[in-house]
Amino acid sequence: MKVGPILRTVSAVAGVVLLGVAARYVAVRSVDIRPAVWIRWWVTAALVHDVIVAPLTIAVGWVVVRFAPRAVKAPLQAALVLSAVLVAVSWPALRGYGRVASNPTYLPRDYGTGRAVSLAAVWAGCAVWALSRVVRSRPSR
Repeated sequence: MKVGPILRTVSAVAGVVLLGVAARYVAVRSVDIRPAVWIRWWVTAALVHDVIVAPLTIAVGWVVVRFAPRAVKAPLQAALVLSAVLVAVSWPALRGYGRVASNPTYLPRDYGTGRAVSLAAVWAGCAVWALSRVVRSRPSR
């Protein structure tokens, strides 16, 4: 027997077991978990993704592939993907999910500035990469 099917089977069994553990935890701790809030969040996230994020991603990707010069396509795509990941990862902190007024140590930083600095670093690095590709692609005299 090949390793692939064994690994898939083990992964599937582990996933089902973890789902069972999570379902039991939600059933026992439903007052703390608030399943209705989670369900609303997941449905909203799916709708926002399918109605806004996915079409916008397709449109931006099409524009980049169609109109960006060959030398800057890869750096531009990398900057866009990394920016999307940074925005997605920082969204909960920026929105203040998990912040508790009685405990100021939850989410104690200025996450807006952190995201801005991170995005600036990504775009600066990709700009340097794009510039180096443009310079290298020019014919020498």
